[in-house]
Amino acid sequence: MFRCISAVCRINSGLIFRQSELQCGAFCARHLSVSSAKHGSAGEGLHRTSNFDKKILVWTKMFPTIADVPDEVTEVKMKKAKDVFRIRANIMMALTTVGLCVLYIWSGRRAVERGENIHTVNRDRHFEFSKKSES
Repeated sequence: MFRCISAVCRINSGLIFRQSELQCGAFCARHLSVSSAKHGSAGEGLHRTSNFDKKILVWTKMFPTIADVPDEVTEVKMKKAKDVFRIRANIMMALTTVGLCVLYIWSGRRAVERGENIHTVNRDRHFEFSKKSES
């Protein structure tokens, strides 16, 4: 029975298996027929899409609108869409980081032009704090 379950797991994950692993009786045949019914013609599993998955599929231009996205798509298509989504999200975060770095550099240069620096700001803050604590 455990040998059969490992064969079913190997089929569901898309790995190649030996024919001898399939000879495990009716239990195995029942689960193989159920698991193979969920597969497409190329042996790919189907993925039930959530609303967020549908938005990812539309944003990656796999489908034109959310209404056109089916309830189940192949796992390969969903994996590809999520990979593209991750890449785009990482690129946006990197560009945001670079933009904020440029903004902080610009802000620091303007502060230097006004004559502000960390040492004078810190000194003035400590002076005001000591003045309040004395009174």
